[in-house]
Amino acid sequence: MKLLSDYKNKYKQLMNNDEYQKFIKSYDDDAVKGFRINPLKDNLEPKNVVLDNPTEIVNGYYGEVSGHNLDYVSGLLYSQDPSAMYVADILNAEPGNKVLDLCASPGSKTTQIAGFMQQKGVLVSNEINKKRCKILTENVERSGIKNCLILNESPQKIAKNFADYFDRVLVDAPCSGEGMFRKDPSAMDYWNSNYPKECSVLQKEILTQAIKTVKDNGILVYSTCTFSPEEDESNVVWLLNHFEQLTLLSINGYKYLDDGRVQWVNDSRVIDTKRLFPHHFKGEGHFIAKFKVHKSINKDNLSNKKVKMKKNFSLNKEQIDLWNEFQSNNLTFNINCSDLIVINDYLYWPVIKDAYLLQNLSVKRNGLLLGVFKKKRFEPSHALAMYLHCNQSKYVVELNEKEARTYLHGDVLSNLSINTPIKDKSWVLITYNQNSLGFGRYVNNVIKNYYPKGLRF
Repeated sequence: MKLLSDYKNKYKQLMNNDEYQKFIKSYDDDAVKGFRINPLKDNLEPKNVVLDNPTEIVNGYYGEVSGHNLDYVSGLLYSQDPSAMYVADILNAEPGNKVLDLCASPGSKTTQIAGFMQQKGVLVSNEINKKRCKILTENVERSGIKNCLILNESPQKIAKNFADYFDRVLVDAPCSGEGMFRKDPSAMDYWNSNYPKECSVLQKEILTQAIKTVKDNGILVYSTCTFSPEEDESNVVWLLNHFEQLTLLSINGYKYLDDGRVQWVNDSRVIDTKRLFPHHFKGEGHFIAKFKVHKSINKDNLSNKKVKMKKNFSLNKEQIDLWNEFQSNNLTFNINCSDLIVINDYLYWPVIKDAYLLQNLSVKRNGLLLGVFKKKRFEPSHALAMYLHCNQSKYVVELNEKEARTYLHGDVLSNLSINTPIKDKSWVLITYNQNSLGFGRYVNNVIKNYYPKGLRF
């Protein structure tokens, strides 16, 4: 790979000659690809990939997965760089935690965090860019995540609404992308000798807001996909010097992580940060730092603030009847209508119902979108289908690969071998390898296709 001379000279000065030569030579190797198994799905044994080359991270594997792989379409598999898998693992979110992924798109770390949380707790995933936020929403939906609030907001507004709220906060910051040059050579088009410094200014602004959202004794993880000390160790030194409530934590238990480069910033504290170098590790570049946050308790932030809602988001009687009819006829479990909200006829199972937390925020999805009320009927969403396990739907039709591709193309399903009788006009959970692909509707002995038109191939 042809690298910019300014870029090579920078690291020639920072590294000794032996390491520099190995570092530069690593750019001639192919980018390393990986994928994860999503533990939120029903059947965790994919059919069409080889699982003989695991990464150091649980559920992670080396290898490449096509976007048309049926286990990928069902949300069982998620493509992710092996180096990026370390970040969520180090964040160590647990079921019941309140977690913020502040710079979340395209969603690889959000979906990994959700796996650790097991649908319990509050996961807030934010992306400030509208187009990238749409991609984030699609990936969260395909992964079958129920407990995720997706925002399209600035860090400043989130910090105002969610002060001292989260147990875990991840800032996987926008950066100069030096660690991704092998994967995406076009990233070099943006790079110049001043670009890392420009990025570090934005990163400091984001981190300043992120700290406000962490509760006392909470955890902040800062990560980048760059080698630049201006964005990595130097930012850690800046944080420690400007925020006395932060304690840099050691990161232990991993084989392939290098210690932070003390000599690059002349500060011994950064030895507790971690780096992933492509000449030391089978993967791309990454940097990770983990902090404990100590705060005095702000009672104003912890109090139950009362905000008068401008709209009534409760279901009306007709909507209650339609939803109860749907779940009675099609699901094996019940969701109480008092736990649901309606926004413009769309029905949600929200992860956050406190109005003051969402006031003046651009909410793209609050929890699980269950479906939409249409004229005298309820139509379930694709998101609900992707969330459901086989034992949660009264009617399940398992497809072979040929049939599954027919379904994903948008065609009507007919002449299927169906063992269990299906009541006419019932909603059917369509599955492949015992994981949901979407909904169909059984009408006159055929299954009408409700796979979203924008996803068909």
